[in-house]
Amino acid sequence: MDKFTVNVVGGSLQAMDDAIFLKGQELALAAQAAMGRTFYGVVMNNFGEAGEDRPHDWEMLSDAYSRKVGRPHATLYVSGALKEAVDKDLERPQGALVSADDNDIPYALVHQWGGGNNIPARPYFPVLPSGEVTGYTEAKCVEAAREAVAKELKR
Repeated sequence: MDKFTVNVVGGSLQAMDDAIFLKGQELALAAQAAMGRTFYGVVMNNFGEAGEDRPHDWEMLSDAYSRKVGRPHATLYVSGALKEAVDKDLERPQGALVSADDNDIPYALVHQWGGGNNIPARPYFPVLPSGEVTGYTEAKCVEAAREAVAKELKR
């Protein structure tokens, strides 16, 4: 046999192209949602006496505040309002979103970055001052995305 010919008729590959495109979108959404859930979980775990992945150790409470709350160490949990104000949206097509906002809790950003009334930074988001996610949380989110994509591909 000297020659092998395949005749592809116009539009015959369009259905496959469309299916691949849609599957790619599904995989991206699954990965983004998994990463968002994982990141949110780390943030939630950073409240309390010991965090899962705080960018740095938190300073002890001031003597006056320590007497008021009955403990020397920060937990960022007195009323629960700050922890409850951390929001997540895992279904955005442009990417999952985990956020805390001064519009919801007026001291949300002060605790993350430090500031007013000599309050030291006690970051509950695993984000460095440079804006980068910590290595631990990044690796954990990437692994969650890999697992979500693998699960989605088996469906």
